[in-house]
Amino acid sequence: MQEKEDILTIPFWRKDLVTKADIAEEIARIDGYDNIEATVPRINL
Repeated sequence: MQEKEDILTIPFWRKDLVTKADIAEEIARIDGYDNIEATVPRINL
């Protein structure tokens, strides 16, 4: 997965968007949770 750097401007009235996780959750909610591809986490032993 390639990382991409974007600049976000959070509206001043969105006091609930504080962390990266808050922003990721909002993007997922708007885009649709069903559009997130399910993957199995990999672990190195």
